[in-house]
Amino acid sequence: MKTTKNILTKVSFFLFVALSLTGVTLQSTAQPTTKADTLPKNEYGCVKWGPDSSKTVEKLSLYYEYYKQDDYDEALQHVRYVYDNAPGTKEYPYVHGLKMYKTKLKQAKDKELKKKLTDTLMALYDQRLRCFGPENDDVLGRKAISMVQYQKDSTEKIYQTFRKSKEIAGDKWESYFLHPYIYAVIRAFKDDIVDKKKFLAEYDDVVNIIDHNVENNKEKKAKYEKAREKIDKLMTKTNLLNCDNLRKILGEQYEKNPQDTALWKRIFSQMSRQKCFEDSLFLVATEKYNEVKPTASKSYFLARSFKKKGVINTAMKFYEKAIELEEDDEEKADYHFEIAKIHKKRDNYPAARQTALKAAELKDNWGEPYMFIGDLYASSGPKCGEGTGFKSQVVAWPAVDMYEKAKRIDPSIKERANANIENYKSYFPKKEECFFRDLKNGDDYKVECWIERSTTVRCKEKEQ
Repeated sequence: MKTTKNILTKVSFFLFVALSLTGVTLQSTAQPTTKADTLPKNEYGCVKWGPDSSKTVEKLSLYYEYYKQDDYDEALQHVRYVYDNAPGTKEYPYVHGLKMYKTKLKQAKDKELKKKLTDTLMALYDQRLRCFGPENDDVLGRKAISMVQYQKDSTEKIYQTFRKSKEIAGDKWESYFLHPYIYAVIRAFKDDIVDKKKFLAEYDDVVNIIDHNVENNKEKKAKYEKAREKIDKLMTKTNLLNCDNLRKILGEQYEKNPQDTALWKRIFSQMSRQKCFEDSLFLVATEKYNEVKPTASKSYFLARSFKKKGVINTAMKFYEKAIELEEDDEEKADYHFEIAKIHKKRDNYPAARQTALKAAELKDNWGEPYMFIGDLYASSGPKCGEGTGFKSQVVAWPAVDMYEKAKRIDPSIKERANANIENYKSYFPKKEECFFRDLKNGDDYKVECWIERSTTVRCKEKEQ
């Protein structure tokens, strides 16, 4: 560690240089005035160099030397002169001072000392804002976080400080403020400082900030996504945004303004996040919003919602709209696959197969559509023949073909495909059935019925 003598020697050099650079001479401070209103000020009206500029420069240099050595007690002894006499000289003493006081707060055990340090910390934030710009969203946000840590009972002040920071920053508000802000809003709601409507509006603001940055801020996208995860966990834990609450709050707003496009957007955004897909308010508002601003995601949500409610024709209409608007092929594949499942439920196996094949074309190395088609074939025995006769058994051949193809292109489903193959081998026609029809293993054979596919004869040697 440097000695005080070494520090003073170094400071003397810096003092000479600093005074030269600032245009202040030692002679000019020989008879300093003590009237603050006659001293030079910075653009925010704070005294810049104090009554004795040479002493200010000396104190700046001394504190910084001790600060670099992590000797915060000595550093604070000197920097306090700057805060008291030249608060508008430089901003970095505030950055360092806040760090030093936070460190001392963490180390403090005595309750009274903690209170004094906290008061000093907050005063330092306020002086920094007063002397270097009250519209600094980052400083306001950091002050609010410190209040959460050290002044937990100041619920309304915490909320208002965060809120001012958010309003100044807008969409550019940093990700590290978002989770503590939502926490502050929740506390404000529980303390009756904000009502449900305001709570929802604040939450909506934060979600919009996250969405904006995930879409437009590639450099910090991951940080905003992480903030979203933390907020989602917090909201789930509090259960404040359940479907019943959303329906009540947003429903009242919708009754007053049923043609408010911004409200339609908010209903879609908030209710879809909480998976209120079958709620009538969600369906009505989202359908209206989708008419004005159609997107693949809104169309898909509507399709799923109507499907769950059993309104299949309407669901199919929105699935087709989602496919039309979607640009990502893999998403399109998923939409096609869901349509295929609907066709199967409606007993329209040819349409189910056709749509499943479209899904397979759009997503590489995806075996699920072929597993699905295999299941279609395997379950077609009653459609293609009577009882357990030959025609109802041969459907197992193309079914196994599909399972083989599925595992060949998609190793992740190999185990499931193999299980299906072993199962449906037991349904193959017996050897004598093949012999009776002049068929032997390896022959080509076309399965008719709706399947209309060529396959290979595989006869069962014995009962399995």
